[in-house]
Parts: sequence; C-alpha cells; structure tokens
Amino acid sequence: LAGHSMGGGLAFEVARELRRRNVEGLAGVVVSSCAAPRGRVRGEVAVGDRGLFAAHDYAMEAPLDVPLVALSGQEEIAMDRWEEETRARFERVIFPGGHFWLLQQPGQFSRYCTRLLGID
Repeated sequence: LAGHSMGGGLAFEVARELRRRNVEGLAGVVVSSCAAPRGRVRGEVAVGDRGLFAAHDYAMEAPLDVPLVALSGQEEIAMDRWEEETRARFERVIFPGGHFWLLQQPGQFSRYCTRLLGID
C-alpha cells in the first residue's frame, strides 16, 4: 500500500485494518509527506487534506509487522516518528523540496514502491 499526503495516512490505516481482519500478503507500506500519527498535532496537515484527515483520531495499536518506508521533502516536519509504527524494516528518505517533492521527482515514489515489492 502506498499514498502521498492524506493518501499516506489512508494507506497506513488500511494496512492496520487488514491486520485486524487477518488478511495476509501485504508487502509493506509507503507513506509520503504524511505526518506520523503518533507525532501529529491536530490540524497539522496539508491545507487540502484538512477537511477529512485532521479530524481522524489515531488509536494506539501494536506496530505493523511489514516494512514501512517514509518519504518526504526536506522542508517537512512531523515525519520522524513513523519508525514507531513498524516492527519490520523501516526506511526514511528525504528529497529536496517540500510537501509536493514528488512532482519534481515522480519516478522516486514508484521506485520505492516497486523496491518494496521486490520487483526493482
């Protein structure tokens, strides 16, 4: 599962729901430019995501057992605590730019997704 901004938070929550339902086969999660839920301050999300994601209440659960990759632009904050959300391999990658770093480097996002799937 992978997503950028609010989509990153959605991908993470879908991964947790799949775990609750005992669904197997998830290769991992890639989050991009999405504040880590344990470090998020209410209202600390991108302007376009505020209507839906700012009101989400994070419930503490055990960390995921799949790899997690957190991608972001160097100007972003609140990405540091993603490693607390997995017991498996964690990777933090920072690119030049801000929240929309992937518009300047779209191939990087897909590269990390395919690498996580083992098809790089």
